[in-house]
Amino acid sequence: MKPTYEELEAILVKTQNLLKLALDRITVLEEKLNKNSKNSSKPPSSDRKSNSDPQKDNKKNLAVVSIETPSS
Repeated sequence: MKPTYEELEAILVKTQNLLKLALDRITVLEEKLNKNSKNSSKPPSSDRKSNSDPQKDNKKNLAVVSIETPSS
């Protein structure tokens, strides 16, 4: 049995409300994600590291690889 016009309209209204809630939540989460110590009361130590030293990372990875290599 096909849904009536009124049932479809009710589904549409519920869907629109859910979409609005989801978009509002995304906005709040994006604002939280973009906060750092310069634009909030967070300490500098809680800032995300965006530019880590790639050579330092490679040295760490090499150490792990050499430890995992079985000796002959």
